[in-house]
Amino acid sequence: MSQNDSFVQKLFSPSGRSGRLDFLLTWLVSIALVLILIGIYTVIVAYIRRWHDLGKSGWFTLLILVPIVNVVMFLYLLFAPGVKQSNAGKPA
Repeated sequence: MSQNDSFVQKLFSPSGRSGRLDFLLTWLVSIALVLILIGIYTVIVAYIRRWHDLGKSGWFTLLILVPIVNVVMFLYLLFAPGVKQSNAGKPA
């Protein structure tokens, strides 16, 4: 690795050397990426469980990718009462 290598190249390559600052930055970026991924996963799971509580498919969670629709969907999920059935359609 040379001095001109980008940080991304250094982040994913085991060859070469790493000073203290590079080591710290690599560690911080790795932790940040893990936290972001855990956050995204947790939010998606919460949305899916809420859709199930409303007696609907968890696939509706994909609507969070549509601008403006995602805001309306969030408000619906926040205020709509759940159904009194289990996920399989049987009484709770």
